[in-house]
Amino acid sequence: MIFKSFAFDFPNNVFAVPRFDVLLFAVARDLASADSISVEVSLPVTASDLMQAIGVAEPALRPWLASCRLAVNQSYVSDQETISQIAEIALIPPVSGG
Repeated sequence: MIFKSFAFDFPNNVFAVPRFDVLLFAVARDLASADSISVEVSLPVTASDLMQAIGVAEPALRPWLASCRLAVNQSYVSDQETISQIAEIALIPPVSGG
């Protein structure tokens, strides 16, 4: 507890865990009953780390995550891609069409 109160004395709370807002679409939006979710992940964070954090933050999405992709700044990323905290992040579930 000493460290927690000590951290709040620093400008910009340097000990805070970064929060990422993730936009949700289609079935992911339906399962989460939300347009977006927020997840906390320590930096540096990869797309794979963020996917795991999404599953923790929203357990209803876990069964779908293996078939979803992350888009960062409107481009798909690999699991090893490092993600900046200021990026626009979207969880894209599988889609079908014709």
